[in-house]
Amino acid sequence: MANLTFTPATSSAPAALEIELLDATWQPLAARKVTALFANGDAGVEPIAFPARKLKDNIWQVQDIDLPRLQYWRIGIEALVSDFERLRLQTTLDTHSAQ
Repeated sequence: MANLTFTPATSSAPAALEIELLDATWQPLAARKVTALFANGDAGVEPIAFPARKLKDNIWQVQDIDLPRLQYWRIGIEALVSDFERLRLQTTLDTHSAQ
């Protein structure tokens, strides 16, 4: 599981995304690498990958997200948990409700 906190872009700062990874029992889940992918198939935007930087064991942040101003984005989170396990999660973000 993942808790996502999206901070929309302003005139002075680009958008940002904080990712908190959790296991099935809501305990922190450590990862080796995390990537966020933003896509909008209706607008013809293929997935754009943004690498995340680690803040804590299970907290990651993507800064400087520069995307077209669209209301909906499909967000994919890919987390490399071990040499043999990759976690893939997806959700839809409504940027108008995030403001």
